[in-house]
Amino acid sequence: MPTFGDYETVGEPVATRDERGDVSTVWQARKSGASSGRLYAIKCYAPHCREPKEGQPEDALDEERSRVFLEGIQQLKKAHSEGRRCLSRIHAFEMSDTGAWYVTDFYPRDTLQAWIARGGGVDTAALRHVVYSVVTGCLALKRSRGYSHGNLKSGNVFLVGKPRPIRHTPFHLADPYPAAPLQLTRLEGDDRHEPGELDDKVIEARDLRALGELILGLVEGRLIQNGSDYKYPIVPSLTWGRFGKDGTRWRLLCNRLLDPELSLDKVNLESLEKEFRPNPVMANLPMILTGLGGICLLAVGGFYGTKLILKGSAERKTERERQFGVATNAGWAAYRAGNLTNAIAAADKALAIPGDDAGMKKLKADAGARLALAKGNEQQPGTPPPTNNVPSPNQPELAKLDTTLETYEVLFRLKPPAPNIVDKNGTQLKPLPLTLIPLDQKDEILKTLKGLESGYQAAGWLQEREQRLQNLRGKIRNW
Repeated sequence: MPTFGDYETVGEPVATRDERGDVSTVWQARKSGASSGRLYAIKCYAPHCREPKEGQPEDALDEERSRVFLEGIQQLKKAHSEGRRCLSRIHAFEMSDTGAWYVTDFYPRDTLQAWIARGGGVDTAALRHVVYSVVTGCLALKRSRGYSHGNLKSGNVFLVGKPRPIRHTPFHLADPYPAAPLQLTRLEGDDRHEPGELDDKVIEARDLRALGELILGLVEGRLIQNGSDYKYPIVPSLTWGRFGKDGTRWRLLCNRLLDPELSLDKVNLESLEKEFRPNPVMANLPMILTGLGGICLLAVGGFYGTKLILKGSAERKTERERQFGVATNAGWAAYRAGNLTNAIAAADKALAIPGDDAGMKKLKADAGARLALAKGNEQQPGTPPPTNNVPSPNQPELAKLDTTLETYEVLFRLKPPAPNIVDKNGTQLKPLPLTLIPLDQKDEILKTLKGLESGYQAAGWLQEREQRLQNLRGKIRNW
């Protein structure tokens, strides 16, 4: 069996990964000469052979990549040795003929990725513990080396110790940037960044997004690899509903972290660490109550009085979250049914309760834009009336058909919106972004156009609008 320094491998490799030609192999190992006892894990990194630059030795590039890999391991070892929490321990590391290797603890319970794949579930307490542990590990690296993890994902979060509930399980973070082979492959080409050159805020924002994806994966019980595995913003569902009154709060946090325009002024590792830091009083509540139980009835009465006050506050908070959930569901239901006015009213009601929700803001903006487009196509004040001043029975029907046709032309950018479309505050409205039109409604829109064509034809108005219908139909089919 292969030997690495003072460590001898046991059996076959437990994992082998090929990431763009760079091979990582993980072994179980023991101290040399020990037939039993503590197990360790050895990770070997073998960079893919690449063409060296002119004048460089053939193995210069691979050696450099191995050194960069070990730099991340050295930083992890330094942070751990400073007493930082929630980081994996590094026992040894070294260069080899084929690349680099390091020795860390062996984790029999594997990673959060394996936990999710096995169908492991979480509740609010477990989710709070996971978030706090991950944030603590990222902050430990940030305070030690100047920037956080940079390679956060469920496969790099290890469950520590004997089997126990997730809420009581310690977690260790491993393989920070630039220790990951997949990260190292990105250090080539015109966009190359050496370790330390990447802005610390960029790396922190990347970790916060990864934390949002980790929460999403744990709540929905599925592996999230990248942004293509979900749609932002996350909308209410039965999956989030099973968290009861906490479901809305978790979904809002998830959307804050997944926001493409996330601002570190509003949410960052420090603010999350403060928000999810365990309350030492609540953590030791059973012990505290046992000590207080024998003091006097007055102390007991004071405790229950405080409990009643907290209970009243919790009940009010629960009622607000219930009202928010009702308003949110009503907003989405009205929006899907086409009741744009009701959707906006429900969104306003929901936003007034907790104060912030990306999904409701987007729904309100979408519904407002669509409603304004529909109203903007109605006859504006000052428009010359028909020559006979008496609308014929067919004119209202023609106006209705023309309004629908013009609305779709604006939506698909075949013509600009009316210049005088404003909201209730007098603000100029922009055309509705096409990204807000669900692709699965393409067939429904084409059916609507077919109905328009039939209406025009029945009234004898088709000839002058036939080319507009044809242009719009082609635009929609190619969208």
